Amino acid sequence: MTNEELKILNELQKGIKVEKDLNLENLVNYSPKSDFPIHRWFKYREGYSIDLISSIIKDSDSKILDPFCGCGSTLIASKIKNKDAIGIDINPISVFVSKVKVENYSKEDLNNIKVYFKSILNSNSLKKIETPKLKIIDKAFHPEILDQLLRLKWRIDKIEDEKSREFIFLAFISVIESLSNTFKEGNGLKYRFTKRTPKGYIRIPLDQWYEENLPKNKIDYVNKTLEDKLNLMINDVNTSSFSSSKIEVKRGDAQKISNYVQRDSVSLTVFSPPYCNCFDYYEIFKLELWLGGFVRSYNELRCERKLAIRSNTNADLSKPVENYDQLETIVNLINGQDIWNKNIPSLIRGYFTDMDKTLQEIFKVTKNQGRCIIIVGNSAYGGILVPTDLLLAKIAEARGFEIEKIVVARHLTTSSQQKKKLEGVKDYLRESLVCLKKN
Repeated sequence: MTNEELKILNELQKGIKVEKDLNLENLVNYSPKSDFPIHRWFKYREGYSIDLISSIIKDSDSKILDPFCGCGSTLIASKIKNKDAIGIDINPISVFVSKVKVENYSKEDLNNIKVYFKSILNSNSLKKIETPKLKIIDKAFHPEILDQLLRLKWRIDKIEDEKSREFIFLAFISVIESLSNTFKEGNGLKYRFTKRTPKGYIRIPLDQWYEENLPKNKIDYVNKTLEDKLNLMINDVNTSSFSSSKIEVKRGDAQKISNYVQRDSVSLTVFSPPYCNCFDYYEIFKLELWLGGFVRSYNELRCERKLAIRSNTNADLSKPVENYDQLETIVNLINGQDIWNKNIPSLIRGYFTDMDKTLQEIFKVTKNQGRCIIIVGNSAYGGILVPTDLLLAKIAEARGFEIEKIVVARHLTTSSQQKKKLEGVKDYLRESLVCLKKN
């Protein structure tokens, strides 16, 4: 920590009302597991609690917007609270998952789903789709499991009824990770057949790992896993009570919101954008993207990444950037440090340029007196803190919003290497709600 860095942070926060509400800690640091029906269908990294959103939207009098809808937290909470809402996301998995979650299902729909699923399991078709060209595909799956997954995918694609097909397909992509040799950790996938030891990772021979961890009948194992997931989903629908509010889910660019949403029509925008922390959703969900057929080539994957907010080093960092004085000072401090990727300064500039465009679009579609709440975490590179909450608040203010307050939900941890360097600014290493108003 340098005196210059602390001075910048203090200047940025000067005049902004900052509150702490550590009761929010478990609500922002939340991942759908096994406790909330429907929301738990697809394991989504960085999800936040339905309860958090429910408390925010309760007083909204018209349409609610989430331009980074992810796994659908805002949309599900809106449906529970009988609020109309629109969710937008650029990631095709996010859009698909959210769309299926907020769909209305009648008893007839559920019966159709059961009939179609039974026919899939009883099918003797030997047809399968072409093996995805994902480079790690053979390491990621036992060959018999992969073969059965591909056959099931082909059969699911043949279901004529759209609602049934999409419901079963969501169950399919939701079990891919549990049937693979991988698990999600950090900013990517780790292999289950590797073992951490005091001397580092060692790799267990695949045949040995398969023998110790997989049943002999791989086809029954895949079918049973998928059937269990589908039954859980059907039970969740049967035991849940949703309103008849209108929920729309669109695939689109958050930097072009006014293409999808009418101007001055939104009373509340609440969202959690990708953080400026190098986390790559396309990397973490690559098995689901490839096996689900959302991408079919590495060129398609590159094109997908180019559309997303520049929040990681795999994004298109060649696009133009805006200049923000205080941000540039922070970037220059980072430039003087030993950082793991030389493109991080370009990433940071690109991130705030993209978020600036997003905030301008949100302002266009927000009603007078409408509010915008951003759930976001700060980050650090080379021991220099990037105060995302403060920078976004200042950018929003420059675009016409009033800064109501910043509510600190929790303080973040960091690597041991950075911890000492950040000692003097650790109060700024936090996850916050940036509360804005169009006045």
